[in-house]
Amino acid sequence: MFVATLVFGFALGILATFKPPLLKRQEPPALLETLGEKTGSEFSALFENALLSGLDSHPDLTCAIPLTKSGKSQRSGYPDLRVKHLPSGTIAYLDPKLFASHSRTSTLRTFYFEPGGETSKITEDALHLLLGFPHDSKTRAWTFDQAELVDLSQLTVTLKTEFSASNKEVYALPTSTNH
Repeated sequence: MFVATLVFGFALGILATFKPPLLKRQEPPALLETLGEKTGSEFSALFENALLSGLDSHPDLTCAIPLTKSGKSQRSGYPDLRVKHLPSGTIAYLDPKLFASHSRTSTLRTFYFEPGGETSKITEDALHLLLGFPHDSKTRAWTFDQAELVDLSQLTVTLKTEFSASNKEVYALPTSTNH
């Protein structure tokens, strides 16, 4: 899994980049002022963008937001990144995740994939990797432990059957206030 080794190496470099002393030297003041107030999802986007740029700058790799089956670029949903190792043609879908170190053994759902028709971003036979960034969850003092690269092909999942509806569907129903 040469691609996985390269991805992990870049993850370690990104962790070093986001350490507070380096941030104070290199990042714009506006980012520093709001960094501690960002949610995990917002801060995760910073990691995702840095990982995308770093991997894409490697001469043997391309990294991009995966396209849906209909050919559109889509940020939301699994997977977040598509990495291609040019010499071998190996494709890896990569999902970077921030998680609080103390929640490592939590049973709350942290990964899900919802198969979809034209909006599915899984369009190729590929490696499926999750890159976890454990952090201390302290406001304005983000510190990180060793990143963890997980091969999702070894993940045992559960199927959750649920009923769902969009706002458009829900609010199209007759109510006592709209008829």
